[in-house]
Amino acid sequence: MTSSKPGRVLLLALSLAAVSLPAAARADGASEVARFASVRTIKSNVVPPGKAERYGRAEVLVAAPIEAVRHEVTSYKGYAELAPDKFNRSKIIAKENGETDVYMQVPVLGGLVVLWQVMRFSPVQGVGTGVEHHEGRYVRGNLKNASVLYTLTKVDDKRTILRMDLLVLPNMAVPQAVLDEELRDAAAVAAEGMRDRAERKSRPSPAEIASAQPQAPATPSARP
Repeated sequence: MTSSKPGRVLLLALSLAAVSLPAAARADGASEVARFASVRTIKSNVVPPGKAERYGRAEVLVAAPIEAVRHEVTSYKGYAELAPDKFNRSKIIAKENGETDVYMQVPVLGGLVVLWQVMRFSPVQGVGTGVEHHEGRYVRGNLKNASVLYTLTKVDDKRTILRMDLLVLPNMAVPQAVLDEELRDAAAVAAEGMRDRAERKSRPSPAEIASAQPQAPATPSARP
């Protein structure tokens, strides 16, 4: 039994789509990686979709699989280690229904004032799709508002682009230009710390490198 002409056309279209989609994805990945040709960190200020305030944004190319980057993003207790000069403390205080509450302290004005906040992190969205999203929302503290948005984009099995959008609004009046710079820099410090830790942990150990080297053939022993 032969298939109809419309059916053949549909099958051909589906086949072409199956071939062209990976190529398009590779092209997009290549263009994204090219943005980091001359810089390791891209900083800017943006208003993310669905938000009203200006965030500080930092983007880094990580030489590590997306799973390793996700691990660092969700290692909340280690946030204070990413920027010891900006964080006094970071600890998990509650977990419920897949959400995690994290308490953080941030000293300002030379330590004269300590800003504190509880952020609620929802589960990572889009795991396995190649583009993952993770959000932390302000619950309480002595701030006006706070928020953090992570986007993890898989380039290939060994590279990931990490984007961090950060908002911290103090109750005191701060010029927007000053706040923009602070948010950009803080996001960059955190994203770079996550990048460095993910790359360090993903590097093969000396033993693994040695075991991967081709072994020289054994020299036959001389006959007596």
